[in-house]
Amino acid sequence: MNKRQVLSGTLAAFLSLMPLTDVFAANTPSIIVNSKAVKTEVIPILKNGVTLVPVKTISELPNTTISWDNASKTVTVVNKITLQTSTFKLNSKYVMIGNERKEIQVPVSIINGRVFVPLRVISEASGAVVVWEQQKQTVYIAKPTIQTIKDLESSDLSVRRKAAVSGTPKVDTLTSPTADRKVNNNDVFYFPKGESNQYFYLYGDVIEYHQIKNNIDYKTWQAKIGTSNDSIQIINNKEGLAFKGNVGVLSEEGIRPKVTGEYVYYNMNIMGGIARYGVVNSEGKVTELGMNDDITSIKDFFIIPDE
Repeated sequence: MNKRQVLSGTLAAFLSLMPLTDVFAANTPSIIVNSKAVKTEVIPILKNGVTLVPVKTISELPNTTISWDNASKTVTVVNKITLQTSTFKLNSKYVMIGNERKEIQVPVSIINGRVFVPLRVISEASGAVVVWEQQKQTVYIAKPTIQTIKDLESSDLSVRRKAAVSGTPKVDTLTSPTADRKVNNNDVFYFPKGESNQYFYLYGDVIEYHQIKNNIDYKTWQAKIGTSNDSIQIINNKEGLAFKGNVGVLSEEGIRPKVTGEYVYYNMNIMGGIARYGVVNSEGKVTELGMNDDITSIKDFFIIPDE
């Protein structure tokens, strides 16, 4: 089985653990909700192969209301984007997802005085994307805010790029290497000319590739690059991009993207408040177009001339 399995709106049972009944997980998985690690009140529970978590674990998802009614013993989930309401009654294997009645394997339970909910179906009902990464033993739950969705659809390209890089929830199933900032102290972003739904990010001797899909940022490739004249200096406006062909790549993980067409770049020197910008053509030739000396963060994108 592929060790990485992305499930849109659903979460597989934890693949590396044997199904148990009412047992606290010995190897507790990490839970990342919208790029932030969540510390649960108690560790998750595995029940018949389904992961249960305290209801508060995912109660902070944006555009979502998750509530417990003690009188009716019901968990209610409201997706504020679609206005769909879903209800889960205590100990009932039948739930209402919107207007559809479904059967689930393990119901909402009260264990040691706490309300536990099945992570998969509750996340699905909220409209979140859920990714299980077996090697990291990590669950990613991602759902964008309404503002991020609006920004990603903006007519202003710089707004879309900033939202893509800083606003979208991140899903990173790769084992991130430690970057050597002594190699390159700047942060460099490459976007296909006129686009915002994919980008490369260079920091130190590490370069990453990100894709925005359904308002979620997936990191799908990364590489360590060397410090010789045919690698890192290529990034620093010599002959092209370090990820072009095999040049400069010392090690990599994920699927290397194909580089076609023209890219624009932002070479951010935040210590100096300066961004150099330009264009890289399909042959890898770099043309620096100018400098912006009024940036306050590495994500202060702006319109590059001729885009």
